[in-house]
Amino acid sequence: MFRKAQIKDLDKLVYIAESTIQVMQDHQLYQWGPDYPKRPHFLRDIEAGFGYVLEENTEVVGYLALTEDEPTYTVIDWKHDAGLVVHRLMVDPAIRLKGIGQALMHHAILEAKSRGFEAVWVDTHPGNLPMQRLLRRMQFKERGFIDAIYRIAYERSTLLNPPQKILIFGNSGVGKTTLTRKLSEKLNIPYLHIDSIYWQKNWQSTPQDIFYTKLKAFIDSHTNFVMDGNYLNSKILDLRLEHADTLIYLDYPTQMALNGIKQREKVYAGRWRTDMAEGCIEKIDQEFLSYVFNFNKTRKPNDLIHSSKA
Repeated sequence: MFRKAQIKDLDKLVYIAESTIQVMQDHQLYQWGPDYPKRPHFLRDIEAGFGYVLEENTEVVGYLALTEDEPTYTVIDWKHDAGLVVHRLMVDPAIRLKGIGQALMHHAILEAKSRGFEAVWVDTHPGNLPMQRLLRRMQFKERGFIDAIYRIAYERSTLLNPPQKILIFGNSGVGKTTLTRKLSEKLNIPYLHIDSIYWQKNWQSTPQDIFYTKLKAFIDSHTNFVMDGNYLNSKILDLRLEHADTLIYLDYPTQMALNGIKQREKVYAGRWRTDMAEGCIEKIDQEFLSYVFNFNKTRKPNDLIHSSKA
């Protein structure tokens, strides 16, 4: 959950800043030092309404400040006339590599768009390779170098909005799991195979109330995600549609699905797949084949949309 930073957050922000500086120095990166950012910087952000925190389970895990001007940026030939400026972006080093930095930047893009800005502007140290990779992944473009502060300037149009909450549907065997993993890696967001929380050991199904609770807990604890699985005839569908911003329906011929299942059985014959519960041995029976054969007759995209309104 994003919210405006408050005075009560100061101790945690100082802790995250000091921890971040230590990690930077451990990697011979001196973008920040002992004098920046400090408590007075965060206090000014809070008093001016510039600071935003990201909370997970009531704990502050990330921070950024958003300002509407930056004097040193006048030397850059920006593609847009005005941009919302990102400063002091930081993630608690104890929980890095979980997509929090990307969630912070996505919030900056949405905030800029809501205020009528056509772009987000940000700068970073030439040695901060992780930040540069994040910016490129989020479609920021390098616009020049700011000698006065020894920083590379980046810009990103608010007209571009990569999906952040993706649902993937389709018949068995058409590649939902593969696509989920590839999108997760490309967009740097967590993924969930819904089968993995529905099926228990030895193909025992999870009661609907528990299934719903598990899925809701995952959605509530992640600011972005990609998940695959159908489950169209239950409130599980409404829960996902309520939170998703992108739906992908893999609409392939039935024969392609059957071919995919046969290939999957060859790979996992007598074993359980890593995207399923332990003990769920890969198998093909008549009931499963019937489901696959009839899928395209009963679960086309228009049915998906209508079922969400039932």
